[in-house]
Amino acid sequence: MDVIKSRIFKIFRIFGIAWFFLSCTAAAAPAETVSLEEFFSRSSISNIDPSEEFYVDGEILKRRNIADDKMVIAAGSTHTCYLSNGSINCFGDNEVGQLDIPPLRNPRQVSAGYDFSCALGDMGVSCWGDDSRGQLRTPVTIDAIQVATGGRHGCVLDGAVVNCWGWDFNGQATVPDLINPRQVSAGLYHSCALDETGVVCWGANYYGQTDVPELLNPTFISTGLSNHSCALDETGVVCWGDNQFQQAIDLDTVRPTDVSVGYSHSCALDDSGVTCWGRNHLGQSEVPDLVDPRQVVVGGNNSCAQDATGLVCWGYIGEELPSVPGFSDIPAE
Repeated sequence: MDVIKSRIFKIFRIFGIAWFFLSCTAAAAPAETVSLEEFFSRSSISNIDPSEEFYVDGEILKRRNIADDKMVIAAGSTHTCYLSNGSINCFGDNEVGQLDIPPLRNPRQVSAGYDFSCALGDMGVSCWGDDSRGQLRTPVTIDAIQVATGGRHGCVLDGAVVNCWGWDFNGQATVPDLINPRQVSAGLYHSCALDETGVVCWGANYYGQTDVPELLNPTFISTGLSNHSCALDETGVVCWGDNQFQQAIDLDTVRPTDVSVGYSHSCALDDSGVTCWGRNHLGQSEVPDLVDPRQVVVGGNNSCAQDATGLVCWGYIGEELPSVPGFSDIPAE
């Protein structure tokens, strides 16, 4: 009998120790703040948990170790989303639910607007965040290929048709006739598409952002959260529209593969790496050291790139909404 009691006691003691250990380790660790030197001093980057957030040098630079060559990055006004390994994650401001991602089925693309985001997956287009102008009320799609989000409107390339929804005060959601469109981009108050005739833009034209210059076989268009646009063609990077901070100058590039525009700055990727130009009051045009960059995406006053270390963002990525030039001047519908 004493032997049986002793064994029962040992069993209960083992279970007690195991329960104590699990209860101590269950709590999630808070985001770690480290210096730039400390971040790179970690000998093996694989030892860093990809789910951890590292706020480097006062949130000026944020890096996430994500090993995914097919990553899709989307930068909004003050929030950023990325699609990696079949799931979407967002960080930044969440004042109107920009980070509250709904259930998604096999997402394959994500796009971030001013204060909302949309994803494209097996369920069609799904959006979350602010809905003050109906930007979450997406159209039914049949063969959705690409989704684009702007100020407070969105557009989707559905087969050979472009449909837009949301705020249409300047006609940015009223799509003109297009011939076999293959890409669409939504700006702050205007939209552009790439079709068989070249680049076609519509909506607000306060700064000439819909006056498309002559382009030579354009292959890509970016409007972003801005009143200017940039395109890639055989001559390189061509920009037009608002140029108050020199954000719409044509950039000398060597075989550019990507271009993206924000409120008042632009970035491009070519053989020499990532180059940003325009306004830099929040460090959005000051490119950090990047290792073999593969893509660049510009939000409001922030920029992001994917390189060999993962996701890298710089500029304004705080929680307070910055003022958007001209945004408050537009009367409500």
